[in-house]
Amino acid sequence: MLFFNSLMVILFFSCTPGNENKGLGNEIIHGLRPAVYTSERQVTYDLEERMEYWNVPAVSLVVVDGMQIVYSGAFGVKRMGDTTRINENTLFQAASVSKPVAAVGAMTLVHQNELDLDTDINQLLQGWQLPHEAFEQKITLRNILSHSAGLNVGGFAGYPSEESLPGLLEIIEGRPPANSHAVRVVAEPGTKFMYSGGGYQIMQKIMEDVTKKPFPKIMEENVFNPLNMTNSHYAPLDSAEKINAAYGHFTEEHIPNYGPIHVESAAGGLWTTPTDLGNLLIDLMKAYTHQESKILDPETLHLIMKPVFWEYGFGFKVVGEGQNFRFSHGGATTGWHAHFLAFPERGQAVVVMTNGTNGWVLWPEIERSVANILGWPILEPKYIETIELTEDEIKGYTGEYIMNGLNIQITSDSLGLNFEGAGLKWYLIPSKKDTLEIVDMEGQVFFRRDENLAVTGMHLWFGEPDWSPYRSWDFIKSDHQSGLVP
Repeated sequence: MLFFNSLMVILFFSCTPGNENKGLGNEIIHGLRPAVYTSERQVTYDLEERMEYWNVPAVSLVVVDGMQIVYSGAFGVKRMGDTTRINENTLFQAASVSKPVAAVGAMTLVHQNELDLDTDINQLLQGWQLPHEAFEQKITLRNILSHSAGLNVGGFAGYPSEESLPGLLEIIEGRPPANSHAVRVVAEPGTKFMYSGGGYQIMQKIMEDVTKKPFPKIMEENVFNPLNMTNSHYAPLDSAEKINAAYGHFTEEHIPNYGPIHVESAAGGLWTTPTDLGNLLIDLMKAYTHQESKILDPETLHLIMKPVFWEYGFGFKVVGEGQNFRFSHGGATTGWHAHFLAFPERGQAVVVMTNGTNGWVLWPEIERSVANILGWPILEPKYIETIELTEDEIKGYTGEYIMNGLNIQITSDSLGLNFEGAGLKWYLIPSKKDTLEIVDMEGQVFFRRDENLAVTGMHLWFGEPDWSPYRSWDFIKSDHQSGLVP
């Protein structure tokens, strides 16, 4: 487990809360919750101690209730090793949270009859065409918005400096200086869910071609300005915007140039704040519930929130019905993690943004606290009955596990078993034979055995981030050569 030195701990945990509801804020920040409870172990955490535990320098969040922001909190510092604290206006990279925001921008053009959802995109694109002769179905904006266009390039790595950044067409074509593959059709359009950041870059080009305006200008005019999202910008940031931005962090080091620099604006290039995203969510929830809204009407919102494939509508994950209907999305890039969740019929939402490698394990703990306080029907810690392990079972589980150069240790101490590696330390609870529950994350470890009943490997599964395809892993135990392929 990684810890900051004591001086930096004092500096990091200066909170700049909003002035809306400090009582609610205290409940939230002192009520973080794990994913698993047992009859013997029912704990809550303080946000500050969890930032230290997970090595996350800064967290910014807002909570919405009654269609208004009732709490905003900003914790920590912009850059590890520095004393400059963040505030509620500090910019964070949104990563893939950029996609639903871009989807809203595209739908404002649909609402204004500047774009059609079902026209072949090659009729909308200018100066470039998407080749897809091998597939029969046309590709539409409806397909791209719902990740059902059969397009590749799920995500982008970003760039280390501003010296050689690609343009939009270079990104789509996969030409230098772009560091990503060309965006191409790899499956029959309209037949299945295929998460594609590349598709959203094609959507960005369509929006620019149709309006004759740069994408940031479209978003300013149609989304940011009407909703008073004054701290929302696209990479690369200018010098004034950088002054107000946090740094991303990989383990204990900040990433130079605030990077990675994502010039793939629609897919992952947004810099913003939880307050700005909260304003967006409020307006969307108002439109969804037929209240007065600023950028979209109820008919358009219900179209956006209708699932197409795999619980995805247009840019949002959508689940549930009535009071329990909610829409969400998350974002993850090197050094940055963010997530939002909104219940329109309840008028409630939460947005969390972080600037640390392990932000993806911290924001679920924060959201569980909010869910408990606001009475949501989800995110309740799971109660399990533990089983006793023999000394031989513990000995068989402990050791080194390897997958593609990643080394993980299963260790034991007086409290039980632990998963350690990749900057993480998870406490594990045995729930049944060869199955351990991860306490702080929704997830499990399953052990594999050979014909002699010796442990040869483990399968790791975890539930967050739920938009990621990388939530299931297989490891080989280093002291066994079983031929198990990860």
